Amino acid sequence: MESMKKRKAHRANQHSQPSFVRRCENRLRVAITIGLGVSLSLALGVAGVGCDNAKQDLNDIFHLNYPTPSEAATWMFHRDPERRRLGIALISNAPFGGDESYMEVYRKAVSDTDPLVRAAAAHALGMHGFGQDAMLITPLLSEDSKIVRWESAKALQRIHNPEAVGVIITAMLGDDDPDVRMEAASSLGQYPEHRVVEALISALGDRSLSVNQLSRRSLRTLTGEDFGTQRGDWIDWFRDVENPFAGQREYLYPVYERDLDWFEKVTPWGASEFEQSAQPRGMQSEDPDPLNTDAITPADDINNESATPEDGGL
Repeated sequence: MESMKKRKAHRANQHSQPSFVRRCENRLRVAITIGLGVSLSLALGVAGVGCDNAKQDLNDIFHLNYPTPSEAATWMFHRDPERRRLGIALISNAPFGGDESYMEVYRKAVSDTDPLVRAAAAHALGMHGFGQDAMLITPLLSEDSKIVRWESAKALQRIHNPEAVGVIITAMLGDDDPDVRMEAASSLGQYPEHRVVEALISALGDRSLSVNQLSRRSLRTLTGEDFGTQRGDWIDWFRDVENPFAGQREYLYPVYERDLDWFEKVTPWGASEFEQSAQPRGMQSEDPDPLNTDAITPADDINNESATPEDGGL
């Protein structure tokens, strides 16, 4: 009986060993790949090899296939909605994503047949649009798709247009999704109007804590006062105050922020750079006229023959 137990234990050990070995081999393979990539990057930098060669070599190691700007521009007109969405996302996040040729694509894409494409277009207009573009975004706040409404509410934080206030208030008080109501509450912090204050005070009673907190923040920005999330205190103050906006603070649209991870701390040259908060476009009188197409140089990629539109939904 004892010898049988030993044989079973031996067989079990034989079955488990290959799995352990495979795990070690996989981890070693990953480490070698990363090491080769880092070593090649450093070697290319020291040798002064061109950026194009370096990119090609790194792509060969890691099997990366990023589209060129011209390819991404072509995707915006692709028959496949996923390609259209990805093309808009790539171009709008590029440094040249605000060129007027691309802006016209975003404006048309808010009417695309695919909801994810419309969401990407709203996001793009939020990043690069002007005051009048807000009126292309506001109809999206009544769509069935949550992602479209959510991206639209966020986009309106970055574009200032008082004509959009009524629709934003309706979204904050009536949307089914708390994420949409929360972003709408944040958007209203840029509009010093009595109806906005009244709506934000009402939103302090929302069943979502996030909506409560964002409404409080917008009230604090608009008035300079802070009565927490107690609606009664806000109502009493608003009823008695002569000028509720006397202590108004500067409104800056929110951006994504996080702490640097350990790798970014030990390699500061590779640390992520985060977007800085700023005032919404359209709030300042010196903002460029969105209808003045001569103010922005058209993008070369759109005019390139390789960016010829394919049959799509735009």
